[in-house]
Amino acid sequence: MKKLSAEKEALSEWLDVVYKASNSSKSNRNRRKHAFELITNASFCSTEFQNWILNYHSWHTKISQMISQPNLTLNQQRDLIFQHNLRFLVMVRFDSGIADRTTHLIASYLIAVLTRRFYVFDDTWPEFFEIMRANLAFRPEIIAPWISHLNNLNKNLPHNHSLYLSNVWQITRAHRCHTDFDYEKLFPERILFLKSHAGNVMQMLTSSTSVYAYFMQNILKMRPDNIFGCLYHMLLIPRLSTFIEASSVESRTDAVLFQKSLETLLSPEFPTIGIQIRIGDLFMKEDSSVGTKDPSLIERFGGFFTCVEDLSASNPETIVFLMSDSLRIRKIALNRWYSGSINHSHIQLLTSTTKVKHITYSKDTYIGFRDGFLEMFLYSLCDQHILTRDSGFGRVPAFASMKNRPLFSLTEKAKPKCALREGQVTFTQSGREWSGV
Repeated sequence: MKKLSAEKEALSEWLDVVYKASNSSKSNRNRRKHAFELITNASFCSTEFQNWILNYHSWHTKISQMISQPNLTLNQQRDLIFQHNLRFLVMVRFDSGIADRTTHLIASYLIAVLTRRFYVFDDTWPEFFEIMRANLAFRPEIIAPWISHLNNLNKNLPHNHSLYLSNVWQITRAHRCHTDFDYEKLFPERILFLKSHAGNVMQMLTSSTSVYAYFMQNILKMRPDNIFGCLYHMLLIPRLSTFIEASSVESRTDAVLFQKSLETLLSPEFPTIGIQIRIGDLFMKEDSSVGTKDPSLIERFGGFFTCVEDLSASNPETIVFLMSDSLRIRKIALNRWYSGSINHSHIQLLTSTTKVKHITYSKDTYIGFRDGFLEMFLYSLCDQHILTRDSGFGRVPAFASMKNRPLFSLTEKAKPKCALREGQVTFTQSGREWSGV
């Protein structure tokens, strides 16, 4: 807990320095705060929720210190598990993108806290810990090495033996976002392995038949607009070293743009809109020399651009941050707002001009995760969010931003009049779309 607090404080101070360095000759207005800096305020995350989470963290830390002593054998660890009647939840990921992994991570975390299971992280995602710092010691190779030896520990033991470590798997896909699960009733086993690429936080909070909804809404006083963000920021914080590395031209080709985008989005001088356009994995390998007047893409996704124009029409200047898996889309946006025939001089666009490195397809998964995470961080700083309905990459940072402003969730060929609130969805609706939250 102390390490995470120190990391948050260091990152917050670094953001102060970045903002002041770029704002020295301007007004003395305070910079935009990121959600991780606000969650201790009870108006963002209720005191009841914070105390509930902190109580679990204290228990988790106590147990991890007890069962991870280096001098313990696997059999001794097993004895402690039975002695203290410990139960475990092991998060297992699919080979999917950052957003799917994150929604599953946070949903599994919530389930672990609700059911008082010791949370264990997937050990096949090592780059996660190079980018992020967690509030829990939950790496299995350190805390629970016996998990990889389950078969040997249970070997020759009948299922009803007093030392048998009962275990079960639940593998879910998109239906998880719309399905109620009573984890105590369905899974009495000591060890529960959860594998998914979707989240069910919103389902557990808002479903009329959820066994957890009353407790979360009335005892913890949580809402659809803050539940995901409060869970996320109570568990995780990006490492300051990630931002320092991202700002270094020696380590990243996009360093100058990242620095400019961060400085601009930290400034409260103008309203900001984040727009996320997801086309498909094939576009990550597209030819960067392609033109900027592709009629098929303009027809399919032009509604996203007109939505931005609708929302920004009454502002003297609007900052727009665009993230997309398609370099072609980003070039179309640059052409539309900077050299098009229609005057959109009030829009200042921030977007990358390099190819995306998807974590699943990148040769360097660390770079893929780092660059994807940094885009999501910048997107979450924006005041308003326009996202692709059938994608989690915009939904995760929008929910983590805790802006409490309605989202615009759009599909291909949608032509909404966003100024009239067409395309707008509630957090409850968006939290159940696609892979959910």
